[in-house]
Amino acid sequence: MFGNGWFQLDLGKDRDYVTSQLLELSKMLMMVSPASCSGGGWEGYGENFKNEVFEMHPYSWDDCACGFEEKDHKWSEEHPHSSICFHQRYKDEEKRLERVGTAFDKLDGLMIKWAKANGFASAPRGMAVHCDCAVDGAYQLWRAENDHASDCCVILPNFRCGDLEICWYKYIGRGMSINQEVSREQLRGVFRRCRSSIKQQYEQTVAEIKPGAVLTRNGRNFLKQDLGMHDAEIEALFKTVIGGRPELRAEALKTNFGKRVLGA
Repeated sequence: MFGNGWFQLDLGKDRDYVTSQLLELSKMLMMVSPASCSGGGWEGYGENFKNEVFEMHPYSWDDCACGFEEKDHKWSEEHPHSSICFHQRYKDEEKRLERVGTAFDKLDGLMIKWAKANGFASAPRGMAVHCDCAVDGAYQLWRAENDHASDCCVILPNFRCGDLEICWYKYIGRGMSINQEVSREQLRGVFRRCRSSIKQQYEQTVAEIKPGAVLTRNGRNFLKQDLGMHDAEIEALFKTVIGGRPELRAEALKTNFGKRVLGA
């Protein structure tokens, strides 16, 4: 099994709004911390990022790495369904049809008829996993105490803020699902908090660098080489952070670089 988790709820009319907000967040992350990002933000896949407010992860093609799937497979092997269980009889019938050369495009139809004739009226929904022996109940009890690790890529959502989680398939906007019903206003609040947390982290990065050094050629080289920022990103930093802080703005305006970027 590969890929991230998936939820039952569709985003419906909020899909385009959520898509645009997630794309904005991932591109902000590229601007703020390009050296630690994968570049997926520009392509719409999302970024690997986590702070105290939210986390984001690109869609993963990796298999389970926490060991749960091996444990799950072992449990199933050690707890087979009874020979008269619907699940086992379904598998036996499916194998019989395959052995006699049943065409693939006719197999589903025949299995639906078989399932209904054998007491499973809601076929085809759930017919391949229906169990009427004790195994399914025992498995549910076992699963209540056994699961993937919380950071396993198989269950990790692509986006999480508080108790709100969103998943997508391959890239942001495709096959998106959400773990709970939320209003547009609630979504606005979520993304507002996320943007604010990025800005705070951005400002903290700037504050950790001596203001005077930032405005020198060596300071800009530090931002480019150590933080991996491009010229446009450095200028954006000056405009959004330094330009909004009087004590830094005054110092910036003493340099040609600062005057040009801040429009003085």
